Amino acid sequence: AGKFDITDKENAIATLHIAEDAIPLVDDVATLTHAMNANTFSAAAYHVADAKNTETLVNSLKDSIKGTRWMCGFPDTLIIYTVNDDYVVAAFGNKDAIANFKTKLATVYGESAALKVEEALV
Repeated sequence: AGKFDITDKENAIATLHIAEDAIPLVDDVATLTHAMNANTFSAAAYHVADAKNTETLVNSLKDSIKGTRWMCGFPDTLIIYTVNDDYVVAAFGNKDAIANFKTKLATVYGESAALKVEEALV
């Protein structure tokens, strides 16, 4: 896990599955990708530069991640949460890993975390 350089647009699009026009909505990102197969579990936490754009970012990430053409190892599930209206957390991968992540996110953030998207990707 670690801080991600959002100013590297090409890498952000490829790694985070974020649309180019959504990059300016974000001013800080941390990400975690499973080292063996990026589709087993990947997650990113985005700090939204202006909280009025939180829903815009949620919708953009949903469309961008769902529109990804996977080469192999198709992820099962996509989830997107908002936390305190100025963070967006997106994760996709194996359904068991996503279920565990959801449990941990709810334990840490409680009612501050709102599930916005939960969809099968396969």
